[in-house]
Amino acid sequence: MTIFKKNKNSCSIKNSGEENKGCFEVKFNVNKDIDDNEDNWIKQFYNRILKKYKKTELEINCIPKVSERLIQKKQKELYLMVEDTSNIINSSKSIDYKSKYYYMDKLFYIAIAGLSIEANEVYPDLSIKMVNKLKEEIRLRESSAIKNNHLKRLGMVSIFYIIIGYIISYYLKNFNNIDLFQYFYTYVGSTFGTWVSFNARKIDLSFEELTLIEKDGLYPSIRIINNGLWSIIIMLFIKTELISISIAGFNTNLINKNIQMQIILGIVVGLVEYPIQQKIFNKANSIVDKL
Repeated sequence: MTIFKKNKNSCSIKNSGEENKGCFEVKFNVNKDIDDNEDNWIKQFYNRILKKYKKTELEINCIPKVSERLIQKKQKELYLMVEDTSNIINSSKSIDYKSKYYYMDKLFYIAIAGLSIEANEVYPDLSIKMVNKLKEEIRLRESSAIKNNHLKRLGMVSIFYIIIGYIISYYLKNFNNIDLFQYFYTYVGSTFGTWVSFNARKIDLSFEELTLIEKDGLYPSIRIINNGLWSIIIMLFIKTELISISIAGFNTNLINKNIQMQIILGIVVGLVEYPIQQKIFNKANSIVDKL
């Protein structure tokens, strides 16, 4: 189903303060071919399939109908805002289709008000403000659920990999006389640190983060594994005395004897992530330079 209006092939731009007409054709394309209220059970079945697999793209096409030099600066700014907002709404996997349709429908009429050549007058300044209001509405309505769902996934993944790590450590506890449980406790600490660090780093989500909640784009499972491996690497560096840490009551010399110290080390790795990983990377580079 395509919602659109026929448009003329030209527009006029007059001096500031005079009548201004839009320069874009605005269309709203919806991937929906079957009526939700259809009685036929076969069509109802296919409709459910469409809802699950095909109702993922809602497109607002703002097509310039004049040369770029004739388009107002504010209309260009609005066009880019509509494109960016549309992409973020569409690409979010946490927003349900019904809500996406509602947001895109509002964005469509905002775009028409500021861009469409059909309008006798267009209001790009007002439309820009309305897009910002819509973005804030979406952020307020969706950010809490998205953040909580991400925390749940981090927690579930953490517990899963703690269990896997314990099983591996238990069955290999006497392997080559290495106390693997020391590494396991450090690994457990890193999963806890990773879990709680998200809530500390992301007190409020921005509109852009509704789609990409972490800048590096790592999935929760990959992040937990990554930080866990880094905690093991740092533990190896400490045990081989390649690095040494002494802060207040925390001393690397006590790590071999103290489970709490091992857990704290892992928590620190999970909490700070990139800074400590970069430090270890630089340390490895300095070792290579001395070869």
